Amino acid sequence: MKIIKYITLLLNLFFLTNCDDNTSPPQDTINYYPLNNGNYWVYDSYDLDINNKKIIGTERRDSIIVNDIIEYEGKSAYQLQVFRNNILFDTLYFSQESSKVYMIFDENEIDVPGFNKKWFLIADFSKINDTEWHIYDTILENYPFNFRDSTLFTTYHQTLNGKLESTENYQLNNKSYKSMLFQVRYDKRLYFMYKFPDDVSVKELEVNRITKRLLHFTFAENLGLVQIKYDPYETSFSTNPSTSFTLSAEFNGRQSDLIYYRIIINENKD
Repeated sequence: MKIIKYITLLLNLFFLTNCDDNTSPPQDTINYYPLNNGNYWVYDSYDLDINNKKIIGTERRDSIIVNDIIEYEGKSAYQLQVFRNNILFDTLYFSQESSKVYMIFDENEIDVPGFNKKWFLIADFSKINDTEWHIYDTILENYPFNFRDSTLFTTYHQTLNGKLESTENYQLNNKSYKSMLFQVRYDKRLYFMYKFPDDVSVKELEVNRITKRLLHFTFAENLGLVQIKYDPYETSFSTNPSTSFTLSAEFNGRQSDLIYYRIIINENKD
C-alpha cells in the first residue's frame, strides 16, 4: 500500500508540474494554511547572493505534499513531503493550534550540539503588525571552538524570536490574496577571551563572533505558504575593546515562490 501511495503522489506531482491549472478553494472561509491530506504546492526555488539577488543557475522545482496526519513530538502533526525535481528530498512537520502554526526545527536548523527536535511557533494569525514573541533561548558554557589553530572553550548564546512583519496583498497568477508575512530571527553570539600574540598592549581581549539570520514565511488566505525566504547572512568577528582585527564570512540565502497548487479545504475542520 505504501508503494501505491508513493506512486500516486509522484503521478500527482508530474501532472501538477506540467499544467498551468490551479484548483481554487472556496472563498467563503479563510484558512491561511489549509493542511488537508493531498493538498500540495509547487514552488520555483533558487539561491540568493549576499545582496539578495537571484543566483542564476541555482533554479530548481520544489513540491510539497501533505502526506499524512500523525502524532509527532507531542503534537498532532501534518507530515509534509518535499520533492525536488520529482525526487523525495525532505520531510517537514507542521502543527496547527487555533490561529497558531508550529514547525519542527532540528539540528539542521539549530546550531546546538545534540539539539533535539522542537516545535517552534513560526506564525500566529491573531497577531497585529510588528508583534513579537520569544521562541527559544540557550546558553552553552565551555563550548569548544577552533580559533587560530587552537581549540578554545567559549560561551555560546543563541536566541530565536518570532514577529509578524506585515499584512499585505500577495499577487499570484494575476489575482490578489490577503497575506501575512512572518519573520523568525535567529541571533547567535559566541564569545571568549584571547591573547593575540602580536598585541603586547593587553593580556587578553574579548572576541565576539556574531551571526544574525532572518527567515521569512508568507501565508496567503486559502492558499497557505506562498513564499519561503531565508535571507543571506554574514558571520563577523570583532574584539572588545575594539582593535584592527576583523574577520567575516558570507553565506547565500534561498527563496521559494509558489507557482502552482491544489487546495481542498475541509469546511468541517475547526
